[in-house]
Amino acid sequence: GLIGRFLVPLSECELNLTSIIEELTPDPWEKKYDERPMHCTGSALDVSLKMLQLSGLHSGGRVILFAGGAITKGPGLIVSRDLNENIRSHNDIKTDQAPFYAAACTFYEGLAERFVSSGFACDIFAGCLDQVGITEMSCCCKRTGGFLMMVDTFKTPVFKSTYRRFFAQGEEDLNTVYNATLEVQTSRGTKVVGIIGACSSLQKASASVSEEVEVGQARTCAWQMSTLTERTTFGVYFDTCGVAQEGQERYVQFITSYQTPEGKHLLRVTTIAHHISPGGEPQHHVGNNVFDQDAAAVLVARQAVDMLEKNSNNVNEVMRWIDRTVINLVRHFGKYQPDEPASLRLESDFTLFPIFMYHLRRSEFLQIFNSSPDETTFFRATLIRESCSNGIIMIQPTLHSYSFH
Repeated sequence: GLIGRFLVPLSECELNLTSIIEELTPDPWEKKYDERPMHCTGSALDVSLKMLQLSGLHSGGRVILFAGGAITKGPGLIVSRDLNENIRSHNDIKTDQAPFYAAACTFYEGLAERFVSSGFACDIFAGCLDQVGITEMSCCCKRTGGFLMMVDTFKTPVFKSTYRRFFAQGEEDLNTVYNATLEVQTSRGTKVVGIIGACSSLQKASASVSEEVEVGQARTCAWQMSTLTERTTFGVYFDTCGVAQEGQERYVQFITSYQTPEGKHLLRVTTIAHHISPGGEPQHHVGNNVFDQDAAAVLVARQAVDMLEKNSNNVNEVMRWIDRTVINLVRHFGKYQPDEPASLRLESDFTLFPIFMYHLRRSEFLQIFNSSPDETTFFRATLIRESCSNGIIMIQPTLHSYSFH
């Protein structure tokens, strides 16, 4: 049919595709010295998605964008071609001085909705010293589970090695699956508050869903991911309600379905039991190794980032929220004498958490000084999908060595 003029199986076009890639040359069109190159990135994404939608694919698919410069033409542009005009900064966005920002965000949010409804993923590889528009485009990645990478140039070894692993299948590679869904069911007394990660809400109501507290993508017990890897993580938040009897257990069940690259549909169910502390007393958790302070710090960091993504002008309130979180933890689990700061004592299970919060308050996730909007978006988007161990390293970098010379 008509789509066959543009999309064919790889086996039929591999030779032509390889020769086209090998013969790629820089843009021959001349530009004035005081102008930026013309990049119609928004139009390219729109056309690519339409072609995938017209292909009638019943399996997963993805659009991979290689962005080498700012979007300067067509829908979704972030800056004009005139070099006298600066690309929007954090302050421009905060003070509504970014003339293209709102329209660009609206355009890419519409694209993201189409990606989600079609079950396709969007991956963005940005290789440029300047901003390319990641802040506006990131919703296409974050809502589909797509990959987001930001480097200075596509010639760097980091990009080349990452891109090779992006397609490889093996024990040390990504092992990508498609059209995934995650559903969470809980026993009585436990409510799903929300999830923070690269996914989209399926708006599925359930008795397991909290109606009072919301975190991240809430008011649902199921979420969709157009693509998923073994290393993708999500932060799922819960709340307890009602009084449970001592000796009982609460249960949480994770139901994950996905499609393999070979087309097989798989369902995986994981059920976890949670013991209820005697009398519901917080002190039961002290010294029993039941509090994972690394995981708690990463979950707090994700929630702080999510709060800022929803309201970028809310930095001071987020800082105060982090402070209140530390204060509440110390009040419940610490030992101290009123008005005597030196008397404060925390068990080893809790001593690192305040330190993590100290570094989080000063991290690039919350502090935007000397960072562009694209850089801040990239940092935050990476945090919400990395593992617990990687998240801790991002919050508090590890010191490998030092010298006095």
